[in-house]
Amino acid sequence: GAYDGFFKVKRGELTAEIDFAHRQRDNRDATYMSSFFEPGVMDEARENAVVRIDHPFDAAMSLHAMVYFGRYNYFQTLPYATTNTGLPTYTYTTTGNDAWLGQNIYLDDQVNQKLRLIVGAYGTESLDIHQRDEQNIPGPVPNIPASYSAWAFYTEAEYQVNAKLNLTLGVRADNVEHLDTNVSPRFAAIYAPDKEDAFKVLYGRSFRDPNLYELQYFSVGAQTPNPSLKPEIIDTYELVWERQYKDGWSSSLDGYFWGLGNAMDNVVLGDGSVQTQNVGTTTAKGIEAEIDRHWDQRAQFRFYGTYTWAQSDAGLPAESPKWIIGLSLAAPLGKPGTYIAIEPQIVGPMKSVDGLEVRATYLTNVVFTSNDLIKGWTFQAGVYGLFADHARLPGEGQTEQFEPFLDYPQTQFRLSLAHRF
Repeated sequence: GAYDGFFKVKRGELTAEIDFAHRQRDNRDATYMSSFFEPGVMDEARENAVVRIDHPFDAAMSLHAMVYFGRYNYFQTLPYATTNTGLPTYTYTTTGNDAWLGQNIYLDDQVNQKLRLIVGAYGTESLDIHQRDEQNIPGPVPNIPASYSAWAFYTEAEYQVNAKLNLTLGVRADNVEHLDTNVSPRFAAIYAPDKEDAFKVLYGRSFRDPNLYELQYFSVGAQTPNPSLKPEIIDTYELVWERQYKDGWSSSLDGYFWGLGNAMDNVVLGDGSVQTQNVGTTTAKGIEAEIDRHWDQRAQFRFYGTYTWAQSDAGLPAESPKWIIGLSLAAPLGKPGTYIAIEPQIVGPMKSVDGLEVRATYLTNVVFTSNDLIKGWTFQAGVYGLFADHARLPGEGQTEQFEPFLDYPQTQFRLSLAHRF
């Protein structure tokens, strides 16, 4: 079962938000080679609180500051059967606690009619990070307290060269505890020769630092830590053509290329344990196309498709579909603000880590939304993952699951009710 909630209040320049979520389920996919027929239980909960102030000095300059608190708790039991491991049947229990405090502040200044400048800083500190593992047979297990802190400085300048050309240049420097500083630049040029067309040239760099699990987690014969891991760094390049037609239709065509250096993946060592290592480079190039139209009363049509050529040092990446095709339809139902949306999608075949191919998957979401059916209230009811009964996902290999294919998550029904004060 699962539940979640959200609360937001705004008064003048001050905004406060609180959200929480909790879910509990069995380990139906038999993660980490645990028993498929006695899957155990996974329970996780999170809470977040944010206080934000947005202060305008004048029409051109404003200051934005935010402080947030987060907490995440995790509990999982993993029963292991003799037939899977060659060991006596036993249960492995994992408990994780994580709490952190963060801050973000930035200044937004429209310096003149052509130049807009943003300068800011970010920081986060761990208040409590701890993972404790237990098992009901003798043997060492992890008990890892750790600390985490990070800071960043960033700036972005947007310059309107003339009525047709806009340039954006930004850079961000991040420092994470235990790791080096990473610098991430970004650039965008947008050229609009007329009212119908816009051409974009985009570049960006980002990174993912190894997490504490990949750096420090150990389990004798199962997991070996790797404190020498380097961050994954990805560079993305895009060329985009967008066109707005006079009858209300619009289209876009996007060609892209990205390269991921120091890609991280699990490697089986000589003692049979798994270690996360930087295994090389992964690249991909592809095309995305979309056509859509919006009518009055929130009616909408959208058709899209993507095709990707991906390659890594070890061959075609697993769990990566070559193509995706989707459709989105939204139609009003009588009263304004009440409508139904239908979103079918087909995801192309994927290969598992073991090289086995999973057939194409067809899914559909159907969502009913009503705004102000009762004054001030918004009601939404949806069915997600419809027709997924026979859909499959590729398994993650012998280091994670014995099953080469996994059942797609079951069809979900969701209801939500929100009130605007």
